[in-house]
Amino acid sequence: MKAYIVVAAMAIAALTSCNGGKEKNDAYGNFEAVEVVVSSEVNGLITSASAVEGNEVGVGQVLCTIDSLQNRLRIDQMQGMKEATQSKVGTIEAQIAVLQAQKQTADKDYARISAMLKDGAATQRDYDNVSGQLNVINRQIAQAKSQLVGIQGELKSLTSQESQVTDLVNKSVVKSPIAGTILDKYIEKGELAVPGKQLYKIADTKTLVLKVYVSGSLLPKVVVGKKVAVYIDKDKKSDQKLEGVVTWVSPQAEFTPKIIQTKEERVDLVYAVKVNVPNDGRLKIGMPGSVVF
Repeated sequence: MKAYIVVAAMAIAALTSCNGGKEKNDAYGNFEAVEVVVSSEVNGLITSASAVEGNEVGVGQVLCTIDSLQNRLRIDQMQGMKEATQSKVGTIEAQIAVLQAQKQTADKDYARISAMLKDGAATQRDYDNVSGQLNVINRQIAQAKSQLVGIQGELKSLTSQESQVTDLVNKSVVKSPIAGTILDKYIEKGELAVPGKQLYKIADTKTLVLKVYVSGSLLPKVVVGKKVAVYIDKDKKSDQKLEGVVTWVSPQAEFTPKIIQTKEERVDLVYAVKVNVPNDGRLKIGMPGSVVF
């Protein structure tokens, strides 16, 4: 009887040793990263593309540049047109000022002649002359103001066009929208870029996401914000333990993805779960991992 107890104890010890004292894994999956594909927004030849795969880049760091000479020439042309148009605005505003001064004089003459006509000190002809002069000045002011509105609209349109072309020039300098690592480079210097053409793929590798799938029975243990134990392979027989945080739990059940489980398990309904894991350099995109909730 004692022999059986000793054998059982040795078996348990062996199992514990093989498991490395680690808790049983609740779910398995692969590490993912938030990836951003940077595409061109303008036409032109690539004039520089010094950023390459593996480079760490920060937000706003230049990845490549696209020829913008034609757009810069268009800006110069529009600035010249704006200056000429602005000059017209100044001329018409000066004309309006002169007409306004003439109108003030005509208004005084009109008021004076009107009073004199009532007293019989002026003739109807005098009244008609001053009234006609005032009407002419008013029409001239209205016409000048109408011209001013049209020219100001033209100036506004030129300013808008200049802003659009300036935006294209700015977009010719392609910058990284996120801080991360360049995963793929799709262009080289001298190639033609067109709007929509993919230039780079960048991923934030400081924190990777382990996406796993859990059964409904395990779901009560999975809470957003909960810290969990994450394991990755250290060697063929042992694992390394990391810490992660549950950031998302799918509200809808789905069949287990084929790439994750066996054929028998693919018929089970599971819930996708995402766990954020800080990356100290040991984690790679696509690497398998497991979680204990």
